[in-house]
Amino acid sequence: MNNYRLSTNTNKKNNLIKKNINEKNFFPTIFEKYLSLDPLFGLNDIGQIINYKTGKIIRDIYVVEVIKKDNSIHIYPTILNSAIELGISRNTVTLLISNGKSLLNKDIRKINKIRVYNKLSNQQ
Repeated sequence: MNNYRLSTNTNKKNNLIKKNINEKNFFPTIFEKYLSLDPLFGLNDIGQIINYKTGKIIRDIYVVEVIKKDNSIHIYPTILNSAIELGISRNTVTLLISNGKSLLNKDIRKINKIRVYNKLSNQQ
């Protein structure tokens, strides 16, 4: 049995509640500390979500461009949408994006992933 579990050890729970109630600035102080921390994630000037601590890009926004054999271009918002529309699996779409090959039995000449960024405005 866990002697420090607050739901079963009512004496420790009551002592903790009394201690925090007696200290009136306890909760506002905690919230102020959390709110004053530097953010871990943010947007850079071209709209990417970036981890400030490591400098790595967390998420890019992109669309999928499919070029058919007749040179028509189709744009899809996600890999899943393009896979459903083309009648192939997501893994196949991902593979065609990475290796640049065509899929002639589905009339697909090339599939590209195009990054899309939003410029941030100075207005909040």
